[in-house]
Amino acid sequence: MAQLVGKMLRHLLLLSYIYSAQSIHDQYITVDSYLGYKVVRVIPKTQEQVEFLINLPEQFLDFWTEPGLYRNVDIMTNPEWFDDLAKELEFAQLTYSEIITDVQKIVDEEKMELERIKIVNEGNFSLFSYHEYPEIVAHLEFLAETIPEVEVEIIGQSWEGQEMVVLKICKNGCGNKPAIWIDGGIHAREWISPATTLWTIHEVLNADPWFTESLDWYFLPVFNPDGYQFTHEHTRLWRKTRSFHNSLLGCRGTDANRNFGYHWNEGGSSGDKCFDTYHGPEAFSEPETANVRDFIMARNGTVKYYNNMHSYSQLVLLSWGYTTDPPPNYMEFVSNLPCSFYHKPMALPIVQYVISLPSNSTIWASDWALGEAGIPFSFSMELRDTGKHGFLLPPSFIEPVGKETWEFHKTVAMAILEEYKQFSTEI
Repeated sequence: MAQLVGKMLRHLLLLSYIYSAQSIHDQYITVDSYLGYKVVRVIPKTQEQVEFLINLPEQFLDFWTEPGLYRNVDIMTNPEWFDDLAKELEFAQLTYSEIITDVQKIVDEEKMELERIKIVNEGNFSLFSYHEYPEIVAHLEFLAETIPEVEVEIIGQSWEGQEMVVLKICKNGCGNKPAIWIDGGIHAREWISPATTLWTIHEVLNADPWFTESLDWYFLPVFNPDGYQFTHEHTRLWRKTRSFHNSLLGCRGTDANRNFGYHWNEGGSSGDKCFDTYHGPEAFSEPETANVRDFIMARNGTVKYYNNMHSYSQLVLLSWGYTTDPPPNYMEFVSNLPCSFYHKPMALPIVQYVISLPSNSTIWASDWALGEAGIPFSFSMELRDTGKHGFLLPPSFIEPVGKETWEFHKTVAMAILEEYKQFSTEI
């Protein structure tokens, strides 16, 4: 009892501190500088420690990875809060290590590298760099203008009115073949996922012709254009959309991944509009998620593979996320997993990705794809790395991540063609 009372008193003190100092998720939305911000790592070894982390004031911390038993839990905190966080972790008997000592230093290095790449390429679009949203849209439009089987479709507008652009690769028209959907950038700060989606587009265009003769491909490189552009212009580690839902503190944005309507608001998200895991006022409240839903449902069941790409942790996440019970087609998942993705020799060393059946509601988009849209191969991927760079992965990693991820997509595509080889003749 004494320990419980002590814990309650400590958290009351933390809450009072929250309202007397600048928080990471503050009402003014932006962080001008991450100078002195640190990222620490803990590994909870009891469920009580997991619960302790979950109950820490999220308004003052940024969980780069979500709390889980025997998992690396990476937490960013500002300089004013660091000593108090250290005391809290010590109280919970959680040993921490600093994996990033100054976040701003890495942000500055990233900016300098992107400027260097731009100069080297004389302003031309490069797959080896991170680009702002208008540059990405212009590149997609260029591909559609120059390659016959490529077209772009505007599937709707974002909350701020930006056009959401899907690139389609379909020989002899879309809709008469099994289809593959791949998206990136649902969380704004995860720049490697849009870059990897763009890389995959070019892999498909340069692959054996049967990849486009036998399959339709749909790509949404930037799911969250408002948030993504905001990370380029203002706050590098912004995560959510940019919508406004009448927050008294002026907080903006919804976690689009947690806004999907399948088992919406059943755990693993927040009802606090200032938190990064805010699920929105209702399912599909965000125009971005509603636009994706409507596009996929309009394909009339032809989409057989859905991949919602994130960073970081190097995981392939299988549904379900909302429950520990596996889906009915779990054995189909397992039997068709691209084991070669992990083991076969390649031109570059392949990085180990761990196949995981999640149990803490982290994959709403792919849960919806399987449970509501009926897409049998529905995955979420957490791309590189495992924490050294976190969300600030240098652009030099785009090529190896793109190549290894293509191996995964390619192998799943081959499994789909085998599974649905009579598909086109049955439509």
